This record gives sequence, C-alpha cells and structure tokens, in this order.
Amino acid sequence: MRTKLIAAFLLLCFAVQAQSPSKILKPHFKKIQKQKPSRLSKDQANSLLKDADVFQVMGVYTRSSNEAVQREAVRLTTKLGVEHEVERSRKVAVHLLLEAAKSGSSVIQYQVAHGLQKFQVSDFDELARKLLVEHMQTKPNHVDEFFLTAGFLGMRNELEAMRPEYRKRSATRRALNLALTRCGNEQKIESMMENIEKIPVNDQFVYEVVPMMVYTRQRPQMDFLLNLIMSNKRSCRPVGEDADGYIICGYRVIEQIAPVIEDFPVQVNEATGDLAVSNYRQAMKQVRQWIEDNKTNYVLKEDVF
Repeated sequence: MRTKLIAAFLLLCFAVQAQSPSKILKPHFKKIQKQKPSRLSKDQANSLLKDADVFQVMGVYTRSSNEAVQREAVRLTTKLGVEHEVERSRKVAVHLLLEAAKSGSSVIQYQVAHGLQKFQVSDFDELARKLLVEHMQTKPNHVDEFFLTAGFLGMRNELEAMRPEYRKRSATRRALNLALTRCGNEQKIESMMENIEKIPVNDQFVYEVVPMMVYTRQRPQMDFLLNLIMSNKRSCRPVGEDADGYIICGYRVIEQIAPVIEDFPVQVNEATGDLAVSNYRQAMKQVRQWIEDNKTNYVLKEDVF
C-alpha cells in the first residue's frame, strides 16, 4: 500500500512538472477574468520558474484589455521574472512589463514601475532601456518612479536630456535630480548633502530622507549614515503607542542600509523589514565595530535598486 502511495505521489509531481505554461496559466486567468479567486500552487509556480517559454504565454495576459487580468499578469510576470532561473527569460519579463506600462492604466503603470525596481541591472538589455526611455518621453503617470529606475540603471545621458522638460514640475524634478545623483552627477551629490546637513535627524528624517540617501549609493551620503549610526544622540521615537522617551535613530538606519552593503554584519528580515537579531544592543555594538574596521573600504551593492 505504501509503495502504491509513493508511486501515485511521484506521478502527481511529474504531472505538475510536465504541464506546459499554457495549461497552468489559462485556467488561472480564466477565473481571474470571471472575478473568481485563483491562486497558483507552489509546485506550479516552481515549474514556471524553470520553463523558458513561460513569458511567451504570459504576454497574452500582460497585453489583455481586461484590467483585472492585466494586473494579475503584471504581478506574476514580476514575481516569476525576478526569480526565474533562465537569464534570457528575466530579460523578456522586463520587456513585457515595459510594454504593459505603455498601454496600461495609471494603476498598471504604478505596478510596473515598482515591479521593475525588483530586478537586477543585468536583467535590462538594450531593448529594455530603449523601451524605458520611450515610455518616459511620453510623460506617463508615475514618471518619477520610472526616473528612479533609470537612475538605478545608470542612464545618466538619457536623464540629463529630459531635464528641460521637467524644469518647472517640482515633484518630478526632485525625482529626476535624485536619479541623476544615483548616476554620479557631482553637482547633485553635493547639493543633496548641503540640504541634508540642514535637516534635523528625527523620525521624519529616518523615514523620508534616509531612503533617498540609500537609493543614491553615493559615498558622501552613505558615510553620513554610517556616522549617524555611531551617534548616541536620542532623537527618534520608539515603536508602540505606550512607549515613552526617545531612542537612538541608528537602529532604523541600520535596517535600511544593511541590504545594500556587501558583507554587512547583520541582516534584515525580508518579511518585516526589522533586523534579524535577538539582541538589538549587541547588534548595534557589532555594527559599530564593523564600521570602525571597514569605514574606508566598504562596498556598496549597485546591481540592485
């Protein structure tokens, strides 16, 4: 009996693995179109991550005129594209997302903009960069997010060419300047630091300014944050409605810089964003010692957003 059960299980696993992308995706999107709940199983998702043809099938749905279908297709294309085992397939996923942004609603464009930021630089080929420039030139919704993606890709010349178009639009101009800072524009790097040094370090600084500084991957900005971690000044509020007093802001800074520095001594829980440590004081001590030892030779991760 046990042998038969094992055999049946193995046959079931093989059947899932043998399914073509079309056989997995078609019933899923059919339910989505009918506004019925649907979810791919873990085995189905894993099989798609190994299939080089999955995005040829997915393109039918990323181009769909049905908003719900297209949203789900963009979500799946992002998830599968980021994790796909085949390099070429990751590039095709990026192409599909950019094509979806071109024809999609404001919601789709926002979804695509943030989806693209989950990929690595190597996943954007010449065609992807061309599609991104063409999309930005149409002055789309959420163009500020697409600027940040272009900055992450180091597309300095293309961004510089767009500056005249956005000179008078403050919100998008700020994003464009930030993207140019990521690209290494010395004037923007210095200007940003001059402004930062005038801002008091508190909760608002940690949640609004620090993410922009981390995004730039520039040494002056990152050196400032490392020095902030070394400070014992208490100017941030603790988490919790009943918590009183102030805490060192450095703890929250560590949470933001840990994912972007090579060989950083502590890690972040991807699900919660908190430090993956049991003793925060010990972690702070460990991080400060690491900074002392590596402040002149630390390496930033520039291949991720």
